[in-house]
Amino acid sequence: MQRREFLKLSGAGLVASSALGGIAQGQAATHSIALSINSTRVLLIDGKYVNMLSFSGNNIQNRVPGPVLRVMEGDEVSVTVSNWRLESHGFEVGGIGGSKMTIPGAVGGQPGVETKTFTAPEAGTYMYFDGSHKSEHLYRVLGLHGALIVHPRTGLSVNNPALKTITPYSMNTGSEAEKRVSMVFEAFGNTPRFPVGKWVPCPLDREFATQERIWIFNEIDPKFNAMITPTGIAGAPATAEAMRLSYVPRYFTINGRSGFDLMNAYDVTIKN
Repeated sequence: MQRREFLKLSGAGLVASSALGGIAQGQAATHSIALSINSTRVLLIDGKYVNMLSFSGNNIQNRVPGPVLRVMEGDEVSVTVSNWRLESHGFEVGGIGGSKMTIPGAVGGQPGVETKTFTAPEAGTYMYFDGSHKSEHLYRVLGLHGALIVHPRTGLSVNNPALKTITPYSMNTGSEAEKRVSMVFEAFGNTPRFPVGKWVPCPLDREFATQERIWIFNEIDPKFNAMITPTGIAGAPATAEAMRLSYVPRYFTINGRSGFDLMNAYDVTIKN
């Protein structure tokens, strides 16, 4: 990917390595999600460290990217972000209205805190990030990004309802697109091309499962990471154009790791 395309895509790319969804019964639920913003150091493939900003949660501190969050479409999602950095930061989920907020910086040893509540939209893969810097992309490429997975409330395939085959999409209309998706998932476990078995969705309370991994791609230019100091971001570009002209990626990561470090990455490599 060229540098211009990378910045246009907000600094991090998101790929679901298999599929997402599941089936839920009953009424919509409420999910309370707590994240914290802090700084950390990340070890790169050549043994060097770079400064990064992180979204942390689920009792795991200072991680890049942030935790994979899972909800069901139609559910109420309440996100509380605690900002331990001195400068203000932001949070939003791309494509989900009402999710955007600004979190003030820490004062007197206490974090700035903000909460936003929104309704989970149609099933799919979304990215949450901090796009609040005036250069638009800076905080995202410095580590403040992660994945939000919205599972379908009704995920049964439409070609043969008797099979009760689960897909990662909201199967509501029986459209031609849904029929084609159904054919793929109905084939799992039935042919030599798909011998392992039916696809089993990842539970809502887990980040990944045996048949599913979420891959988040990122690129790192160490001179930008060096801007992160204990008291703020020093020498940050004033505009998105200024950042585009000077951003030259030196490292390429999947879920925060690259090269040989990916061989045994439990959340990246799919193993039987």
